[in-house]
Amino acid sequence: MTITTTIPEASAVRVTGLGHIAVNSADLARFRRFYEGILGIPLGVVMRMPVAPHLRHAFFHVSPGLVLHVFEVPGYDPGAQGIGTDIGERGRIDHFAFVVPDEAALVEIAAKLQAAGASDGVVRDFGVVRSVHATDPDGLQFEVTCTNLSFDPDADTEEIEEIGVPDWVSRLDVPTGG
Repeated sequence: MTITTTIPEASAVRVTGLGHIAVNSADLARFRRFYEGILGIPLGVVMRMPVAPHLRHAFFHVSPGLVLHVFEVPGYDPGAQGIGTDIGERGRIDHFAFVVPDEAALVEIAAKLQAAGASDGVVRDFGVVRSVHATDPDGLQFEVTCTNLSFDPDADTEEIEEIGVPDWVSRLDVPTGG
């Protein structure tokens, strides 16, 4: 994949915040004990992907609009995979996601990412969010997302295993205003 490095003309559409940081863990219960129990970051929801690899995953609400999104990956062992503990050797976060205010902005940014060779430009529906996947010039994968305002948790195809806070969906929306 070749990513163009020319700086595009600035537009009014821009990223407005960070939506989530996705990390992997071998043990979702252990992860929860630490992040919810020690740091006080509340569990929003635990779900299972309806398609392969059918991973369990959870949202932990750091602040309005910002989620720590953890995937339970059986057998995940960063040390065995050669990921060190010193700065510069810690490996990568699985991915992160920026947010934009609405789907129109998402479509515009998707087209810019595609024109730059950083994405296929496809806007995907992931239930509670819509997303375009991209890769930066260093190979780091990320998403740009917006809240899916028509999301209905009762009609979602993902299996919800547990709801930690009843308003988990509304906590995903980024606050607007000054």
